[in-house]
Amino acid sequence: MIFLPVDEEPLGKGAFGVVHKALKNPGRKAVAVKTVKEKVTNDTFKAALSELKILAYIGYHPHIVEFIGAITKDIKQCKLITLFVK
Repeated sequence: MIFLPVDEEPLGKGAFGVVHKALKNPGRKAVAVKTVKEKVTNDTFKAALSELKILAYIGYHPHIVEFIGAITKDIKQCKLITLFVK
């Protein structure tokens, strides 16, 4: 899977990360890419990993944003990919 950034401006910022819009290739489906900040506490990092585990475990649910996947090659720079919802 390849993700093509759409805009330099983030969609939002949270306690442990920044969210950007991207396009999933193939298919060019809009996705949200949450990136963990470089300098976070261990507790914050564990919370981010917990979110990843929960979304992966639940799978599809009509009241939760669709989990596409995660990029965990370098775990400290983990990226969580979900369907982009307006």
